[in-house]
Amino acid sequence: MKIFVPSQSLIDIGPLDRTLRLPMASRLAHGIKTTCKRCRKPITDEYFIAGFKQGRPNMMFHESCVPPEEMKP
Repeated sequence: MKIFVPSQSLIDIGPLDRTLRLPMASRLAHGIKTTCKRCRKPITDEYFIAGFKQGRPNMMFHESCVPPEEMKP
């Protein structure tokens, strides 16, 4: 039998190919809910990081969940 326990640790996605810092205002104005791909918590900050990695769908992150060394324009 397997027991699954929710974890608050960050999910390892690996290095991103590209990142963009985008405003959250338009998403919030339209009621679009967003969840950080690493910590799985809702994004309510003023800005978020859009991450792109080949072979994976586009991802959204809190700015605090993306270390500076992964920020690639």
